Amino acid sequence: MKHKSSKLFQTLRSALCFLPNIITPVTLRLRRRVFSAAPNHRDTSSKITGTFFGYRNKRASFVIQEVNPKSHLTFLFVLELPVETHVLLHEEIARAEKPRMSLECEKQPEGAWKMRLFDEPLWTVFCNGKKCGFAARREATEDDLAVMELLDGVVVGEGVVPGPGAQGDKGHDGPEPDREMGYLRAHFQRVVDSKDSETLSMLGPDGDWGPGLTIFFTRI
Repeated sequence: MKHKSSKLFQTLRSALCFLPNIITPVTLRLRRRVFSAAPNHRDTSSKITGTFFGYRNKRASFVIQEVNPKSHLTFLFVLELPVETHVLLHEEIARAEKPRMSLECEKQPEGAWKMRLFDEPLWTVFCNGKKCGFAARREATEDDLAVMELLDGVVVGEGVVPGPGAQGDKGHDGPEPDREMGYLRAHFQRVVDSKDSETLSMLGPDGDWGPGLTIFFTRI
């Protein structure tokens, strides 16, 4: 009886030693199959075009556009900012070493339907840490579209264009100064940090990161 038990133990031990050689290749194949089927992480970064524009002593507007498959710029949204155009372009952005703009909106109550971040209608605006007022999201107007058509050939840059419908007086070659619109157009890297946070970082002319303007959109 003891001899039979010893023989049974040796047989079982041999089988167990041989078992991994059978299982391991199958297990590895299954693991490789699982990893190869795993989806890639969603790309949360893209490039968009942002344009600040407005009459000198009027509130500036900010348009964000993206390139569609037909290589046309399409509007994502338009914001009417609480800062006059010349103040925004020549003081808040141009004079700051690392210009920052933060736009904040309130989160909806728990359980309420949550809209996309860029669909939020009202934002509190901070320029370089200083509260400036409130920005309102609005639909693009005919004037907005006219300005974007004037800037269609401008990839990036800053300057002045005639306002929609502006006409010069007799004896003048161009529009009156108060009918000119200042603008700043640039490419931005758009990063979706979460459903409640996105960041736009201004890119240099070569498409590289630079010390330019950074814009933060946050639901708090």
